[in-house]
Amino acid sequence: MMLTGWAAGYTEELLAPLGGCWAHVQGVVRQANEIAAILPAEERERLVAAAYLYDLGYAPALVETELHALDGARHLRGSGTSCWLGWSPTTPALRVRPNCVD
Repeated sequence: MMLTGWAAGYTEELLAPLGGCWAHVQGVVRQANEIAAILPAEERERLVAAAYLYDLGYAPALVETELHALDGARHLRGSGTSCWLGWSPTTPALRVRPNCVD
């Protein structure tokens, strides 16, 4: 759970001041935890970490293009974090319809 703990703390630090965005991410994480049960054990933590990080680009400090998915991905790639997480540029993004988690 080291990966998930890091992702949760990092995302909370950046998104908690935005209120609703952080609450939405927590809903996505709840859904990811339910889905994770059907995955192989080695993929579960990665899914939950991705759920925490998927809206990271909404953080005001990370906005460059105003496309949150791109800004979040660029931040993770630029910081070297995506390599540390074991993700590549082809890792699919977790996308959940907002009305499913709010």
